[in-house]
Amino acid sequence: MKENSSLSIFDTLREPRELDIKYIDLCGFEEHYLHDAFRILRFDTWFILLPRIYPSMLTSKEQLHRLSLALKGAKSGLWDWNIADEKVYFDPNYFLISGYEPDEFPHHFDEWKKRVHSDDIALTEKVIQQYLSGEIETYAAEFRFMTKSGDWMWISAQGEVTERDADGNPARFTGLHIDVSQRKLVEEALQKENDFSRSLIDTAQIIILVLDIEARIIQINPYMEGIAGYTQAEVKGKDWFDTFLPEEDHSNIRTIFKKAIVNIDIREQVNPILTKDGREIQIEWHNKTLKDSNENVVGLLCVGHDITEHLQAEKALSLEKDNLKSIFAAMEDGVYIVDKNFDIQFVNPVLTKELGDYTGRKCYEYFHGRTDVCPWCKNDKVMKGETIRWEFHLPKTDRTYDLIDTPLKGPDGSIFKLEIFRDITDRKISERKLINQQHLLERAQE
Repeated sequence: MKENSSLSIFDTLREPRELDIKYIDLCGFEEHYLHDAFRILRFDTWFILLPRIYPSMLTSKEQLHRLSLALKGAKSGLWDWNIADEKVYFDPNYFLISGYEPDEFPHHFDEWKKRVHSDDIALTEKVIQQYLSGEIETYAAEFRFMTKSGDWMWISAQGEVTERDADGNPARFTGLHIDVSQRKLVEEALQKENDFSRSLIDTAQIIILVLDIEARIIQINPYMEGIAGYTQAEVKGKDWFDTFLPEEDHSNIRTIFKKAIVNIDIREQVNPILTKDGREIQIEWHNKTLKDSNENVVGLLCVGHDITEHLQAEKALSLEKDNLKSIFAAMEDGVYIVDKNFDIQFVNPVLTKELGDYTGRKCYEYFHGRTDVCPWCKNDKVMKGETIRWEFHLPKTDRTYDLIDTPLKGPDGSIFKLEIFRDITDRKISERKLINQQHLLERAQE
């Protein structure tokens, strides 16, 4: 057989010839020995035999057909570039994967180039030149390629210099284009999801902390950076307990961590953390174990709320309530406080002495023995800001009271009704006696 180095492997795909040679077929055929005249090219998971000198690779139409089907099934196409004249042979599958008919556009480098996306061509050509000049060892690139319909598909390109001229310069560049559009769509969807998750973490007004199974810090979010005074770079990889927790709390919180890391649900755990400047901040934690695809625990996600101000407000409210209770307890008048839902919040001893314990009771039931709201109730007006003074006779005590109902605002802005009972029974009796005496006097004068 006459040697002809100008023919490419792709010529043999169209005009197979018989060769008295054994080879290794890595595309699903039976295994043979490889003749020195052939070389193996690997493109990702693909292997292709290329002739060094001889024009033929495969020995039967059946094997050629099977190779073509394999490439078609993998949405792949072969290319063979003669660098000197910039002619590029594209095999039929190369055209088909992008919607063209075989040989629909000329076999020339410029034809390929003008179908590469304008945003990708510069980088793609740069990678080609870097490889051909020896600056990088392997050629691999991804770019968008225009289909016949005008849409864009993603191509993963891999190749190798298969021939050099007498001076050692690349003369022939051969490779594979693989349609990776579906993979790119999945990657873009995952990237969008990751970007969305990242934006939530970065903008969330809560603490987000990730620890590994040894309680080393993997990540803190910007909100925690702002609260604690540390940057992510300062604390990443450091021990959580030594960095953020007061020493006296280490033992207790290590016990909690060991429970959380084995998937025991730990919620609403409150403990202080130390800021960079030494302040203590009270944090309420909700923890969740992180697992890999094999369900192995790899870390702990901790979501925390800074409740320092809330606890301070609760403490101030408690102190204020205690002060009010002390004042009301010392008063000779009866006092009670009720919320907008008619739930009694406080009754001073003057009234509990007569009416008993008020815990968990509605005002209409406690004072009047009713099962529904009293028709004469002043709650609605008081909750709207009015102060009302009125008199009422309470059958339960058989006493008459001068009542003052006034709004009371809590530290959190909620409105309560404060009602003061002044017992005017004796005065009312005296008033009635005086009126009776006046009536008697008026009759005697008649």
